[in-house]
Amino acid sequence: MTSQDKRQCQMVVLHIVFLLSFIGWAAGSTHSRQPWEEHIGRLHPSSSPQQQEDAVKAMLQRLLGNRAADFDIKVDPNIGSVNMDHFKITAQNGTAQITGSTGVAASSGVLYYLKYYCFCHVSWEADQLDLPKKLPDASFERTAPERFRYYFNICTLSYSTPWWTWEEWERGIDWMALNGINLVLAPTGQEDVWRRTFLSLGLTDDDLKGFFAGPPFLAWNRMGNIQGWGGPLTQDWMSKRSALNKQIVGRMREFGIMPILPAFAGHVPEGLQRLYPSANITRLSAWGHFTDPYTRTFFLDPRDPLFKTIGSNFIQEVNQTFGTDHLYNCDPFNEMIPVSSDPTYLQSLGSAVLGAMTDVDPLAVWVMQGWMFVNNPGFWQPEQTKALLTSVPQGRMLILDLAAETLPQYRRFESFYGQPFIFCMLHNYGGVQGLFGNVNVLLKHLQAARANTTTNITVVGTGMTPEGINQNYVMYDLFSELMWITEINVPLWAQSYAKRRYGSSDARLGEAWELLMRSVYNCQTLMYNHGQYILVTRPDVNRSMDELWYSVADVVKAWDLIMAVANGTTENTQTPSVMYPSQASSVIERKKTATGSSRHQLGHSLLLKRLENFVEPGPYPEAEMVRSENWKIYDGLKRKKRSSGFIIQVMNDWRVKYQGDEGKESCSKMELEEKREVPVTGQEQVDRSRWEGRADETQGRGGNQRQGKSVQEQETFKHDVVDITRQMLQLIGGNFSLRLIDDYKNGVLLALRESSKILQNLLADMDSLLASSPAFLLGPWVDGAASWASNDQERNQLVVNALHQITLWGPTGEILDYAIKQWSGIFSDYLRGRWALFAERLEDSLLSGKPFDQSSFNFEVYEEVERKFAKNVNASFPTQPTGSTLDLALQLYRKYRSVFNSQLLTDFSKQYRRTIRRIRDKK
Repeated sequence: MTSQDKRQCQMVVLHIVFLLSFIGWAAGSTHSRQPWEEHIGRLHPSSSPQQQEDAVKAMLQRLLGNRAADFDIKVDPNIGSVNMDHFKITAQNGTAQITGSTGVAASSGVLYYLKYYCFCHVSWEADQLDLPKKLPDASFERTAPERFRYYFNICTLSYSTPWWTWEEWERGIDWMALNGINLVLAPTGQEDVWRRTFLSLGLTDDDLKGFFAGPPFLAWNRMGNIQGWGGPLTQDWMSKRSALNKQIVGRMREFGIMPILPAFAGHVPEGLQRLYPSANITRLSAWGHFTDPYTRTFFLDPRDPLFKTIGSNFIQEVNQTFGTDHLYNCDPFNEMIPVSSDPTYLQSLGSAVLGAMTDVDPLAVWVMQGWMFVNNPGFWQPEQTKALLTSVPQGRMLILDLAAETLPQYRRFESFYGQPFIFCMLHNYGGVQGLFGNVNVLLKHLQAARANTTTNITVVGTGMTPEGINQNYVMYDLFSELMWITEINVPLWAQSYAKRRYGSSDARLGEAWELLMRSVYNCQTLMYNHGQYILVTRPDVNRSMDELWYSVADVVKAWDLIMAVANGTTENTQTPSVMYPSQASSVIERKKTATGSSRHQLGHSLLLKRLENFVEPGPYPEAEMVRSENWKIYDGLKRKKRSSGFIIQVMNDWRVKYQGDEGKESCSKMELEEKREVPVTGQEQVDRSRWEGRADETQGRGGNQRQGKSVQEQETFKHDVVDITRQMLQLIGGNFSLRLIDDYKNGVLLALRESSKILQNLLADMDSLLASSPAFLLGPWVDGAASWASNDQERNQLVVNALHQITLWGPTGEILDYAIKQWSGIFSDYLRGRWALFAERLEDSLLSGKPFDQSSFNFEVYEEVERKFAKNVNASFPTQPTGSTLDLALQLYRKYRSVFNSQLLTDFSKQYRRTIRRIRDKK
């Protein structure tokens, strides 16, 4: 049989599959069909119910070991509504039967049961799986409000997973299934397919050396932003990645997850011009401050016949290599400007892109990220956008409204002119660290999108699209639940989150998370690069204070509560004064002199000697801060604490609403009805007596604890102790940095020297703290890169790739510190060197009387610190944590806590008030 005969047979089979799936969908449909449903409605998992059932059982064995025997898993596609995932939980006599319409739905039921009946927790960083000896009884079922639950940003595959092996991917896919994800981007390994496609056109491996970028930069190579940077890729590396992706998509399909594979967007190697001189190939504009030869990539006009040839050949190779679920990602103009804004051109472009897909796969659906509409609104006006989006039939394109939690684009474009879309939470840029979230804004925008589904809104799903993962897990735990529900009460959810995450009913932990959720996780202004803090970016003499979108006092209080638990003080015992340093021993407290200069009131060395002089912290000066009305009510309550740590009894007497950013009721409708106990999800009753007063509970140091680890032994708790302590030291460090600059501007040499010493000491303290936690180590990132090498030369290349991305990004700092990480190893070998050199040059300026030259410093710090770090292939960084997390955190808490009893907290308060005023002024 010839290749043409094979293709004809494949097309016949695909048409039959389409006809059967459409008949089945139409037979089960009872509502008025939308035009896009003809295509979207036929997308279904490719694995059988039995395969999905087996996948869930295997996942449970990996997750729970021998306790997996207590679960009975069933997959029944006939339960629930048509095309809507549904799970049902029935638990009695110590056995939990969980039935799902798909493997993903069944997995979601498992996690729901673990969360709300067993009070367990699964996360990126660690799990808390201290199950009760006998599984509690339960009877509950749920249907998802939308068809799809999507995961990944194209950038995630470069910022977070470029070095993942199958071990990490297997756990990651398990997490996806447990959290209900049924649609996932799967671009890994495509370079091997591209190589075969380009070689078939006459190109050589030498032509491709300058085309493929290094592994942590492939996302932008695939989207046509850069070429060659970090490359070349070896054939061995490409083959291994292709083999890995076969495992990835294979496991996804076993669960019932539909992987989205890549398609041809028009970006081609320069050598194609040599082979096809008549082809309409243009060079695009530069991107991200990159210069030749790494930018100004080459783009083949979709109207050129060669486009369809390449696109069809590539899809054929993709399907033969990885199979297909008929979903293909294609982003022709991510942060790039098309060569023409003519609607006719954009119409023909869209038609040609889809045509290359459907030439091979008649059922193809084009999945497109909507980031270009956010990034370049000046170009993507309604006329241009409509031309592109209506160039294909409705339902042939699925739009990812990539940052809809803050900047929903469907509103600008009449719900994408009839194309279905997924409401996505982007949240994170560059995989940076730092506590951050925008709960209220997210809830408001999500509810608005869902509220209009009966009219002209074409939302068909929700998605999580961070550029980087492994940060701020609470936001993703929250959003994964919002994928399944439409109402939630944030204060109660925060309490439940603490209880599940730590396996402890200590009310202080719930209170701490309430404080965090209403403050640092409730940003109400646009924050694109929230991780670009003073402390972790290149020193600049003109740098101003980091923007504050939250009450620092709330976060300080949460820190106090968490550290009290870490210290082992019991819930019913007043926190001993030994926890708090003296207000008089502040590291940075100063008095102004008559000349406007400043001097230390108490030297740093004296501070270190006064760790025994502790008093309780004073009142918080930010009490007058404007907060949502529900928090005001909640703060005023006289809490009646039960042994479980929940306060439902008190909350029953109040009607609490989560308020919008103007004090008006949010459309999220999260409320507690008077005289009725509504659980954290707002929909079902959870019997908390399962937790309270159980015979198999033991009293831990931090409060009531089930049999198993104490809260201080939980890896989830230790991770969060490090994270919140890191946050507080980051704030202090930012202030120290500004004090250093202030000393220079005031011309006080001795103060400048002392400030530099204090800052260096803090950076060393942060490195030691981060070194105690596996989630905050540089070593695994570097060793992960090296593990993919087949020889020393490739190892060195991959290590340089890894170090560059998290520092300079480009070869000479083109996107400096965009993806900076707060990891042990970064502080010791990168940030300390920067600030030390900065302080030296400020001192030189004072001694010489010459003005500080920022440009000269930028060049010097690049040459002496940044570039050397990024190219140090011989550096070795620990891959395992060192030191006791809680001991180190408590030591630093005692050392630095008093800073927030000083003028610093008042300064933060003023900065926060300025942010609030600016938000109000904009309105």
